[in-house]
Amino acid sequence: MTLLTPREKRLLEAIGRSRNVKQAIESLNRSMNPSVKDDITLQAAYQTLYRIRERYKEARQFVNEVVALRKKYPNLDNRLAPKTLASRIRVEDEQEEKEEEEEGRR
Repeated sequence: MTLLTPREKRLLEAIGRSRNVKQAIESLNRSMNPSVKDDITLQAAYQTLYRIRERYKEARQFVNEVVALRKKYPNLDNRLAPKTLASRIRVEDEQEEKEEEEEGRR
């Protein structure tokens, strides 16, 4: 699994600050070093967003499977996470379960 590249991160940050993808691209291209001709096209931006969505979907599926297995087999916490993290996660899971039970009573 790969993390975001610096270019992908800049693109996402620009889109987050802008009203739309086209405006973000224009902003990014203006802010780039003029000696380095590495303008991002609208098509390249949409292709990058597609790849990020696919990687996100795959990573999310992985996380969902691991969480489901941890809930089914609580002893996995000790083997999948450092002790401090495992205990914090267990506490958070217990809090979520209590909240769900309370909502179910209403």
